[in-house]
Amino acid sequence: MLTVQLAFAALAVGVVGMAHGASDLAIVEHRRRPAFLMLYVSALLVCLMWWIVDPAIALPAFLLASAVHFGLEDAPASRPFERIARGISLVATPATLHAASLARILDLAGIRESGAPAMVSILAVAGGVAAACLVIIGAARHDRRLLVGTAALLILPPLVGFSVGFLVLHAVPQTKSVEISCGA
Repeated sequence: MLTVQLAFAALAVGVVGMAHGASDLAIVEHRRRPAFLMLYVSALLVCLMWWIVDPAIALPAFLLASAVHFGLEDAPASRPFERIARGISLVATPATLHAASLARILDLAGIRESGAPAMVSILAVAGGVAAACLVIIGAARHDRRLLVGTAALLILPPLVGFSVGFLVLHAVPQTKSVEISCGA
């Protein structure tokens, strides 16, 4: 089952996620693109090296940075509570109903057995609370995208749920937003 999750995540995040990442170039001035790409690839390599050297610190730091990014990008500034819930949910909600599966993934990612249970527990509780808040917000606004994305994060296996949630709640809307702002 983990192999299927990894394959799905690689395909979903690799195809649509890469298009989403590439859309960042549309907002960078043409003359600054080489420097932007160099910094982007450098940051990627630093993160990868850090993960190889000390995954017990790098992975939680990456998850925290991702939560901040998702929260800031996916909800309006006028809704700080929703920003927090969206950031936490995209990273933590997959742990809520799939703690054992996530623990296995964390083990493969290099998180020591002694730290994984606490990390999974924290993610599961935070993700459950954030998901509940987003379901309430989504139902109140009749926001199907928010409801479907949150349900995917909650119900599907962790890597599949994250991939679908990432696509529905973050990558596709952000890519469309960049296309619209650039007149594409």
